[in-house]
Amino acid sequence: MSFVGFDIGEFINGLIRTHKLNEWIKAVFGLALTWLLSSTAATGTSLMAGRGVLFAVGSGLVAGAGAVLLQAMNDPILKGITFTWRKDLNPDPSQFQSETKK
Repeated sequence: MSFVGFDIGEFINGLIRTHKLNEWIKAVFGLALTWLLSSTAATGTSLMAGRGVLFAVGSGLVAGAGAVLLQAMNDPILKGITFTWRKDLNPDPSQFQSETKK
């Protein structure tokens, strides 16, 4: 349906697309900010504790990656994306049973 060169269907479709785009922009901005803040905090803490620069940068990278992974796994716009990691990092629950239960 159009009124004087104005198509309502196109307008609504544009709003839906814009909304999705806004959600993606918010998700990417949130992930970047999470990484920046967590890596900066971990690096600064390591440097203040007297650790070496390489150790501080490494701990910042690990902290940033972990924080971004946790946030991305809980973000509604990223629900359809599969996150993978090495299988040996996913422990078998039977390893943690006490010896009396085995």
